[in-house]
Amino acid sequence: MKKFDIYQVITVILSVAIIVSIGVFIYNLSFGGFGKAALSVDVQNGKAAVIINGKDKGETPVYTEELNAKNINVQINGEASSYSTIIKPSAGTLAVIKRELGVGGAFGSGLNIWFIKGSADDSSISVISPDTDGVSVIVDGVEMGKTPIKFSTNDLLKQSDEGKYVITFKKDKYQDQEVEVKVKPGYELNIRTDMFLKPMSAELVSLTGFDEGIRFVGFKGMTDAAFADRKVWAKAASYWISAHGSIIFDGNKIEKFDYFISDDGKIYNAEANEISADDLKAESGNVIMYLGSSSDSNISDSAKASIEASTGKVVASGANGKIKIKPTGIGYLKVRSSNSTGSTQLGKVDEGATFDVIEVKSGWYKIAYETGKEGWVSGTYVESVN
Repeated sequence: MKKFDIYQVITVILSVAIIVSIGVFIYNLSFGGFGKAALSVDVQNGKAAVIINGKDKGETPVYTEELNAKNINVQINGEASSYSTIIKPSAGTLAVIKRELGVGGAFGSGLNIWFIKGSADDSSISVISPDTDGVSVIVDGVEMGKTPIKFSTNDLLKQSDEGKYVITFKKDKYQDQEVEVKVKPGYELNIRTDMFLKPMSAELVSLTGFDEGIRFVGFKGMTDAAFADRKVWAKAASYWISAHGSIIFDGNKIEKFDYFISDDGKIYNAEANEISADDLKAESGNVIMYLGSSSDSNISDSAKASIEASTGKVVASGANGKIKIKPTGIGYLKVRSSNSTGSTQLGKVDEGATFDVIEVKSGWYKIAYETGKEGWVSGTYVESVN
């Protein structure tokens, strides 16, 4: 019987281990797994603390070149919200993280950009949007498709000798994003886009319930799941208008919201902190936003009750309250077919007459001016009736 040779077994094991190690080395070398990578981190609107692989790197903007090209764990902590991610760039490349933290969740945005080693000499671009499917990807003005998407730069209609391209990301009801990139031959450029859900839609409507001089406004069709938390919605609206500028309504600027009233009757101040009805001290010039997902101009019974508790006045029971025709100088007010002075005149109503409001839109009021007949009157010559 042949004697068992332990040294021979050890030799075989070591040989296998060496072969495996060489294979892993070649694989990682081919796909950029060894060496250092650089990382740039910045935020829009304010400052944020950055922690990379558990080490505090100070406030944004942060740039470092001493990172192993493996899993890079990044934590960005702002005043109101934070963001964390793991990226895996190839060695010898620069990764970029640019965020607008906002108030977090759908009400925040950003771009994560990094390279991974490809297997061919050409370059490609891969775009994902994990939290928002179907984002349009537009390269130098030409739409390539919707996320998730991957394409070779050879497929682009406009070629760049320098490998530079401007990429735009668009989706209805979300803030557009744009970035200029430079691709590398033999690499795949990876982009993750997170889109900022606009907390206010384009269709702004007037609501009734407060005294003249106080603007009470709402937004139609706000049905996205992100709006279910009314407090977060209030924070997002407050942040948006301070970070992105005023909005125009009926020719006037809205530069801030003084209060918010939700459809469950809760009231929030300008900082989106909940307050009692007694603490709502609305005065002329204030703008109050209604937080409700209704597709029309109605406000809920709970919201009406909160307004009544604050003002001490009864909110009209009609769908949108009542209005009274103010003096016009000619004794009557024209009723038109739509909310525009250029639309057809249907009839007229007398000064001092009162009507239930059917709908409010862009400063115009829809009323039943005769039995079975409806039309629009300009809000310039009407006043709310409590």
